[in-house]
Amino acid sequence: MNFDEKTAEVNNTLKCKNCAASLTFAPGTKSLACQYCGTTNEITHAEEEFKEIEELDYFDYEHVNDAEKYTVQVLKCNSCGASTTYDGKTAASSCPFCTAPLVVTGGGQAASVIKPKSLIPFIIDQNKAIESFKSYAKNQWFAPDAFLKLTKNHDKVKGMYIPYWSFDTDVHTQYIGQRGIDYVTTETYTATENGKSVVRTRQVTRTNWWPVSGAVDNNFDDLMVTASSTLPVDVANNLDRLG
Repeated sequence: MNFDEKTAEVNNTLKCKNCAASLTFAPGTKSLACQYCGTTNEITHAEEEFKEIEELDYFDYEHVNDAEKYTVQVLKCNSCGASTTYDGKTAASSCPFCTAPLVVTGGGQAASVIKPKSLIPFIIDQNKAIESFKSYAKNQWFAPDAFLKLTKNHDKVKGMYIPYWSFDTDVHTQYIGQRGIDYVTTETYTATENGKSVVRTRQVTRTNWWPVSGAVDNNFDDLMVTASSTLPVDVANNLDRLG
């Protein structure tokens, strides 16, 4: 799902130091250029600005304070079944997953979601993304024409934030089963050669089995799990590795 919420906190923070106009982040840069007065605003990272994100107990998820949630309008694509959000003012758009047309009828469906606690900005701009896409597309010999046309329609190449849950967990697992150890032995067998029965030997591998049981303790920190129900798990996992 694609969320784009502009809160008062964000709007009050991203102000031009010269004229106080609102600033827009440019992916791939370390500064914000004011479109009104041209002033370059460096993005500072004061140590005191960083703080640990509050971690919530998994079983407390359903009891999150309403102040931590907000309502979005959701559209479901009739072509691929994916869900995406829109600002409530849009009459028609396209699915960010399959590019099929989306027409708003009946106001969509309202959904209550938890506000993201943090955000990782894009590290490349749209031009770099388009060039990377072109490089990938030119090697896809059997790709459909509609896919290849996207390399010429730059408006279709858009950045999208993908929601993830970050989990910390301690795991205690008990197991019971069998352990097998292979060994090699010599066996005797009878074969027929030139119409006669002869005795031969050969090396064979056998396995001895023993019952085993035990317990394993482990802990996982910042295990990333996609919060999108429409993005395929294998795609989401690949995005996680890219990060």
